[in-house]
Amino acid sequence: MTFENGYTVSVQFGCHHYCAMRDLNSGFDSWRSADAVHTSPDAEVAVIDPRGEFVVFSSTNDFVLGHVPPDKVASIIAWAASLPKDQS
Repeated sequence: MTFENGYTVSVQFGCHHYCAMRDLNSGFDSWRSADAVHTSPDAEVAVIDPRGEFVVFSSTNDFVLGHVPPDKVASIIAWAASLPKDQS
């Protein structure tokens, strides 16, 4: 999701992402099925700035947070949406 301020939040879950479903014994094609409904108790989250650079999370000094619970995902989305628009 890219916000008006130019920041993008990536929230992903499933095979190969840093979440509870990471090691799901399922082929990629089954995840892409139109009939498939998938859930996860947590997700992988990243924030990208308007220049396309990953934002470092101060809590972990990393670009990607793994195993993020839903309330924290919502907080990260709200935080990214509230950042000032890059003036450069």
